[in-house]
Amino acid sequence: LILNNSNKIEVVNRYTFKKVATVSDQVSQPRYIAFANNNYYVTNSSGSSKFVNVYSVATNAFVKKIPLTSGGERIVEASGRIVVQNASFGSGKKLTFINPSSNIVESEVLVPNGNIQKTISNGGNVYTIASTSTDSYIYKLSSTGTITSTITLTGISNATNLEIDGSKLFFSSGSKVYSMDVTSTT
Repeated sequence: LILNNSNKIEVVNRYTFKKVATVSDQVSQPRYIAFANNNYYVTNSSGSSKFVNVYSVATNAFVKKIPLTSGGERIVEASGRIVVQNASFGSGKKLTFINPSSNIVESEVLVPNGNIQKTISNGGNVYTIASTSTDSYIYKLSSTGTITSTITLTGISNATNLEIDGSKLFFSSGSKVYSMDVTSTT
C-alpha cells in the first residue's frame, strides 16, 4: 500500500490484510507501484526530485534509485519491462521504459498527440490514453516502447480513465463512458 503523504509503503498479507512490514527507506512522496523480476518499483515525486525506487520483494530492502528526467506517476509492468507514465494532472507526453534486469532506463517515448491521462498494461502491451480539448487518442505500445497502433477518437475531448476488461476498452469523457473492442482501429 503506497501512502503518499506519510512517505511510506505498508506491506500487508493480501489474504488477511495484516501488516507484514513498513518500508520508509528512500521513500519520498511515493505515487504508484509495479512488480517485476522479484522486485517492486515505486514512483516518487518530491519537489525537484523525480525517481523510481527499487525494493526487493523477498526482504523489502532498498535496491536502487533510478532517476527520471521528469515526474513519474503511474507505473506498470508489461512483458518484463517497467513503464513509467511521466505525465500527471493532464500534462505530459512521455513514457519511460526501464529494464528490470539491469534497473536502467532503456528509452523514453513521446506520444505524438495529446497529453497522457492514464497508462495501463494488458496482454504484455502498454496502452495509454492521451487527449486534447477537441480529440483523444489511445496508443498501444510494445514493451520496448514502439507505438504499434493509434486509435484517434475524433470529437471526443479530454478522454481519461482507460481500462480494459476482457476484449473491451473502456474510457470516459465528461459524464459519458465509452466502450469499444480492443482490436478496433476507429
